[in-house]
Amino acid sequence: MPIVKAQAEAGFKNGILPDINSPTFDWTLAAQITMPLFDGFHEKRSENEASRNEQAAAAGINDAEERIKTNVIQAEADVEASYSKLDISRSQLNFAQRSLELARIKYDAGVITNVDVLDAENELSQAKLGHLQNQYRYFMSKHSLDQATGAFPAAR
Repeated sequence: MPIVKAQAEAGFKNGILPDINSPTFDWTLAAQITMPLFDGFHEKRSENEASRNEQAAAAGINDAEERIKTNVIQAEADVEASYSKLDISRSQLNFAQRSLELARIKYDAGVITNVDVLDAENELSQAKLGHLQNQYRYFMSKHSLDQATGAFPAAR
């Protein structure tokens, strides 16, 4: 589109011959017309750029959605795996407690030595530690799932 500009100025000024000390009325009119002949395909390229920016934004949204889905699926799998490990460690803990009880009965009967009882106590302590670690992993995986699903806000 052509651009039309107009400018008008009026005023008094001195320093004009023959009497340089007396103010004289002065005015100026100006007009300018700008008409682009060729824009170098600027408009077409701007449309192409806007279209590609829109496609990139849509791809970014799609990527974010896929990452969220992946995080939720991974968190769910972690919860299931940690729950299975917790169940196994619970069984190991029960087994270690029964083994210690049997070792003490055998020791009282004189069948085994005190070293065997100490080994059974050590195994029970290891089973308790493993069970606590699995509880911690289970609760952390549940927390991660809550964060991934938006049920619990992320720590800041």
